[in-house]
Amino acid sequence: MSKIDVYLELWDYLRHHGLQTIEVIDKADAWDYRINSNEYSVKETFLHAVQAIFEDAGNWFLNDPARFRSTDNPAKDLHKAIDRMVSAIQDFSDADLEAPFVFQWGETTTIGGAIRQNLFHAVGHFSQVRNWAGILSRSKSRKAGTTYL
Repeated sequence: MSKIDVYLELWDYLRHHGLQTIEVIDKADAWDYRINSNEYSVKETFLHAVQAIFEDAGNWFLNDPARFRSTDNPAKDLHKAIDRMVSAIQDFSDADLEAPFVFQWGETTTIGGAIRQNLFHAVGHFSQVRNWAGILSRSKSRKAGTTYL
């Protein structure tokens, strides 16, 4: 299996993880939830991650600086962003992945490193909002008098 096949498999996993994240948020009715007033909402954080996937694919790999425009459908937004990233990277060879890459803030890595950075950024935010949805659910259950063992 080539390295790019592994990356494509990871993006497929991220899509699955993202769709599960949407389900968790929907079930908890947590899209507008904020852990505190200084934090972004669950929706803002989720869309930030999806926007980064979409725009980084364009700016980093497609030479297309199109801006991400969200819809009222988080699953559609997730698919749009991941499809763009997959389209941007699917034809890279193993040698391409080892080529130097410079982030806009000056840090250097490889193309593979940039792909990993974007993946980990999204996974981190998806995990963050799933945790927040869980906190909200537990908080609502406690207020309703649910007993925990």
